[in-house]
Amino acid sequence: MANLAKMVAIVRFAEQEKDQGRLADQQHTEIIDLAARTMNELIESFTRTQAGFGSSELKLFAAETAVMIKHHSYPAPHRQGDILEIFALILGGLPDVTRRTTSSAPSWLSTTRPSPQSNLLARFNPAYDKDRLDMVLDGVNDGSTRDAMRALLQARATFFTSYIDPPICMSLTDDVLLYGIRDGYKGRLDLLRMVTLPKEPAEPDEVDWDCDEDLMTRMGSPGMQVAYDPTSQLIWHDGDQRLKAFTRGRKVKYTLDCSAHPYRWGLTDGGRSVIRGGKDGKFALWHVDRLTAHGRGVVPGGRVLRPDASCFGWLDVGTASGLERSAGDAPHTTFAIDGADPKSVGHLTPLPWTPSTYIFAPPEEHCDDGNTNCAVYTVDLGQAGPAAHAVGLGHGSCVTALALDAAVPYMYATACDDGYGRLFDVRHPLPQVILDCAHCPMRTVAIAPNRGIAPLVFTGSEDALVPIGLMDLKGMAWHEGQQSLFVAGDWDYEEYAPIKEDPGRPLIKYEPTRWPKEAPYGPNYFGRRYYAGEPALLEYRFRPTATEVNFY
Repeated sequence: MANLAKMVAIVRFAEQEKDQGRLADQQHTEIIDLAARTMNELIESFTRTQAGFGSSELKLFAAETAVMIKHHSYPAPHRQGDILEIFALILGGLPDVTRRTTSSAPSWLSTTRPSPQSNLLARFNPAYDKDRLDMVLDGVNDGSTRDAMRALLQARATFFTSYIDPPICMSLTDDVLLYGIRDGYKGRLDLLRMVTLPKEPAEPDEVDWDCDEDLMTRMGSPGMQVAYDPTSQLIWHDGDQRLKAFTRGRKVKYTLDCSAHPYRWGLTDGGRSVIRGGKDGKFALWHVDRLTAHGRGVVPGGRVLRPDASCFGWLDVGTASGLERSAGDAPHTTFAIDGADPKSVGHLTPLPWTPSTYIFAPPEEHCDDGNTNCAVYTVDLGQAGPAAHAVGLGHGSCVTALALDAAVPYMYATACDDGYGRLFDVRHPLPQVILDCAHCPMRTVAIAPNRGIAPLVFTGSEDALVPIGLMDLKGMAWHEGQQSLFVAGDWDYEEYAPIKEDPGRPLIKYEPTRWPKEAPYGPNYFGRRYYAGEPALLEYRFRPTATEVNFY
């Protein structure tokens, strides 16, 4: 632990030297890359010698001015200066205070809410200061915008739920919500579901998205990612050893042969290219305008996968024979990223304020292989011979999710397996804000830009009733136009206690049962009051006229 502290001190010193003009950009980059490698090695050594670090001092490895937030959420006002410093201010910190940890939050039933319509989505300090909300809304001249912001900041939301098959992945754009599920016998078949969202903000109590459409991918195993490119209106999804593109009409258009490139993938160049990591240490690249379009059947001139092919190995022959069996287009070219193993490139996300730079972090499966890599990296794919460089340090385990928004420049958020969320400034390598909001591995994080005036961060964890309330989160995304938070999650507990048993546990709404005995339960979290028992797709719809406390 002492060696980790020394590395953090070196990074802080390098930051100071760069700010003073005594360290060139290239030198600073080299120091941060070296610090990332060293910290990864030290964390790996530390975790191997500890029974479990839990809430260890790893959380302390942050910027000197970092704010540590425990079970609290406050809005940030729109002011001049660094948005992350504004976060610190609104949380009660002062510019000359280097570190602040808030006290643990009390039970929900004893907290004060700023509005009778405020539900339990956000926790409010019993000493909630109305002046803080007024400060956020100062300068917002448009009345409807001000009302919408007040509804969000006061957690005035109507709640909708749709029970689904166990979800795997989720993607949200302006007009479509996509999520992948495990279908068929033992969840071995891949299925996408598509929900078309209204163009105008939905009414507070109008259920208008529960009629989703199935998209049969006809691939031999469930995929791990789904993405939608609004420019080409193509839905991209992986499964077995292939990656496919579908039209909004649910018809296959392209198939990519990924048999030698099975790792995480991403859309690049504004959706005009696809890259995916391979076993040969290189990345495959497909140019969309050079792909062979096809309907149901084999890509013209391509090869056929036999019904007993290895990628169909866990399916019976009859089921496999009914699947799409085109092997697809081979990669157009391959390339390497200096400093990045293809297995370590996950969560690939474009930085919207740059022309060709992407941010990424090693996915969980890479960490599961024993390769401790806890850093966040950037890579400029517009350069010949691209190189990866560390930009986000201070995690105590693998990064499980990344989130950013163009309306909040330079800021990105991470969820981490060590139980903490973090806010970074991409120009600085150490966390600026640490969110201590879970006792279990963090799984999801989303940023609500709130028109760029008062950004909010939503987090969720695995197997704990934290700010979302699901037991095993698979996806979470914010829709700015609808002012809605969408969440997809699984449920791990199937045994319920009868009403007469264990009267101390809460009732499950509309069910003659109580909260499962095996499931974690904490009186400080709101999720217990409305959700239990099945995988679900949820929407929290923020409106000034939301139904009063409709989560109970």
